[in-house]
Amino acid sequence: MSMTREQIEADAAEHFAEMATIGEPELQRPTVSGKVAGIVGLDPMILQCWDCGRTLTSKIEKIALFIILSGWHFHRCEGQTGKRRCRECLERVKADCPLGGCRR
Repeated sequence: MSMTREQIEADAAEHFAEMATIGEPELQRPTVSGKVAGIVGLDPMILQCWDCGRTLTSKIEKIALFIILSGWHFHRCEGQTGKRRCRECLERVKADCPLGGCRR
């Protein structure tokens, strides 16, 4: 039997502490050359929220899996100028979005 998206997300959130460490807010670091916005470290992989400045440091080597499960993503309505945000900041931006298409 396959799992629903909600079950997968709940399972991932339960085990996420084993995958990453959340840091305190700090000044915005530069994005690593050649990488998308918010990737500020590679060894280990470090993501940074554009709004609050918190960092997320990976404890695993599977970079794509880490980024996907982190929930630190882009607000889709911002298009090419989007900034990576932590889950809390992303939810706030989605709620305030005048276009509304991202609230789904």
